[in-house]
Amino acid sequence: MTDESEIKSEQSIRVQEFSLLKVPYETLNRKWRTGQKILDKELHCLNQNTVELSKATNSSEKVEQLSALKLRIQQIREKVTQVSTSQSNEWLVK
Repeated sequence: MTDESEIKSEQSIRVQEFSLLKVPYETLNRKWRTGQKILDKELHCLNQNTVELSKATNSSEKVEQLSALKLRIQQIREKVTQVSTSQSNEWLVK
């Protein structure tokens, strides 16, 4: 009888541990997916800017497109930093 009760108590502990691990994992996974979507969206816009740059004919248009491209890259860098910081903070808090 003691063996059965020990097995049941071990199984109940495992179930409780799983539920405690599941919530932080789901939260982190959701944040990762959100960050990935943001990054994909920004990279798509960056690719569009580079296509517009290649279509530019005169030098003033190219300079304007390059400055827009530089601004877009800086924005992407900031967003990636924010996403990575929020994800790493999620692990530190738990």
